[in-house]
Amino acid sequence: MRHADPGPDQGALFVPPPELERVHAVGDPHVYLPAQPHATQVQAAGRALPRTGSDRGRVLQAIQAAGHDGLTDEEIQRDTRLGANTARPRRHELSNPKHGDPWIVDSGQRRPTSTGNPSIVWIASELAPLDRVTREAG
Repeated sequence: MRHADPGPDQGALFVPPPELERVHAVGDPHVYLPAQPHATQVQAAGRALPRTGSDRGRVLQAIQAAGHDGLTDEEIQRDTRLGANTARPRRHELSNPKHGDPWIVDSGQRRPTSTGNPSIVWIASELAPLDRVTREAG
């Protein structure tokens, strides 16, 4: 007579798992915080985001390197060698973070695209007047 392998303890199947650290949904799935983070932990994680996502970091570095001249979406694609469907979402994450102030803002300038249409020129938020940064964040 053969006996089936009883497998794992049946009671263990119904025990709730221990509380896991939750993913802080700020646009980057690689930023982890405790279940009840302190405000300083959230701020530090938010500031680290552009560095943790390599494509997002490349976009931010290109815009910062451009200084007050800034970059349009096409120029971001050219300078980072990222495709449009990669560069634009990364730029959007930097200009519209789910928490905290934006890392980049609309400079108010426009430059023509390769087809002649006006395009927003993005600059690093530290170069923008304070009222523009708070308006973009709000």
